[in-house]
Amino acid sequence: MNNLEGIERFPEINVEEKRRLLSHLISREEASRRRPIDQYRPHPKQEEFHKSRARIRLLAGANRSGKSSAGVAEDVWFLLGTHPYREVRVPNKLWICGTDFPHGVGGVLVPKLKNLLPSESIDKITRNQQGIETTFLLKTGSIAEMKRYDQEVSKFESQDVDAIHFDEPPKKEIFDAATRGLIDRNGSCWLTLTPITEAWLYKDLWVPSQTSTHIDSFRMTIYDNPHISREGIDRFSETVSEDYKRARLYGEFFELQG
Repeated sequence: MNNLEGIERFPEINVEEKRRLLSHLISREEASRRRPIDQYRPHPKQEEFHKSRARIRLLAGANRSGKSSAGVAEDVWFLLGTHPYREVRVPNKLWICGTDFPHGVGGVLVPKLKNLLPSESIDKITRNQQGIETTFLLKTGSIAEMKRYDQEVSKFESQDVDAIHFDEPPKKEIFDAATRGLIDRNGSCWLTLTPITEAWLYKDLWVPSQTSTHIDSFRMTIYDNPHISREGIDRFSETVSEDYKRARLYGEFFELQG
């Protein structure tokens, strides 16, 4: 149903009011298309993550809990310098890291980034030989560079960055190499992941976060996402083995605590 059809359902509204209402709705739609990030509405658990001012934030989430969406919204706010809960200097350099280019980066992170990043804010996009967007240069001068975990560790060394987003669990040697690049700029990082691999995350980040002032951790279950019906969750639950339900439905580090 378009805006005009919707308005015509209310015959008690006079013609002049309909015109004003239609103009308002069109203006809202145009603004939404220009700045889609402004339409992002975090659910309560996502908002806790966004409000944290810790230098390292770990968001352990179930599948379909909204963890990657929260991470990419954080990316966009950072690149634009429009974060609602902290001051961010622009221009800046951000690494967005995923499992691989075809799936983790090209299949998840890039589409989410393009869905939230205002098109008018983009100056140039660079693609790799496979046609996947790997670098976003913004008109503010900020740069988002896509990285993948199947790259050599040396690709994460010897570069200064302002922030890093790790989506899904990185290997410890990649995390250590990449985060060394945050030191000179006093940068920060956030991890959004389902905790089914990389046991070091529990020991080195999750447990210390309970007492640390510079590491913060959060857990989201699939039930925290208000955009998924209980019926849909039940259907998904039927496809998950009992061994993995604690991680995939509740975001728990169940097998990684030993």
